[in-house]
Amino acid sequence: MNNPEEFRYHERIIANPKFYKDTYWGLHRGSPSPDVLSARSLFMVDMKSSRDKLIKEYEYLSSYRSEFGLDHIEYYTGKDNKKYQVCSQHPNSLKLTSQQMETEGWKKILPMYAMEQDTYVRIYDREREQIRKKIRDLLPDLATYRRLYHSAAHLPVNEWKPGYWGTKIRRKLMKIESKINEFERKLGYAYSQIALAYLVNDRIRRECGLAK
Repeated sequence: MNNPEEFRYHERIIANPKFYKDTYWGLHRGSPSPDVLSARSLFMVDMKSSRDKLIKEYEYLSSYRSEFGLDHIEYYTGKDNKKYQVCSQHPNSLKLTSQQMETEGWKKILPMYAMEQDTYVRIYDREREQIRKKIRDLLPDLATYRRLYHSAAHLPVNEWKPGYWGTKIRRKLMKIESKINEFERKLGYAYSQIALAYLVNDRIRRECGLAK
């Protein structure tokens, strides 16, 4: 270890192996820049250690890895005993805007992976992630019933007779939209707009009228 920065980096891991367990910088012991080392040290002030990812938490964030561009996802326990999530990615790979990241609960902090990659942290909120998951699960049905309603609307609504099949479709669509609105009131923002804007499933985007 002739490189003094590399030596200092290894010394930190040796001194606190629990904190670095299963982290990118714990598994890839290269020589980060002094600024990155400083950011990690600052981060450690409020963190107790790294932690195992929860199954539901992992499933949720993994589904976003390719859709939103979240990368280098890490999991920590703070000294306040709250669970934290961290992600770092090159700005050009992140599909969400800074405002959307903030809306999703992420806060930008000093880069902890590489200086050219933005790092974000947020508290793991199981209830809010479950609400977002429920909205995402409704989006395929939203797309289907919007498509069917569009087909039914070839006949003007004021000409719909009792028993017309479009009436049932409209009721179902309104019920789905009502559920999504209810969930979004709990979240405090229109999550479905963010999710639909970046869904990999082009058919859903197209049927919801959001195709490019």
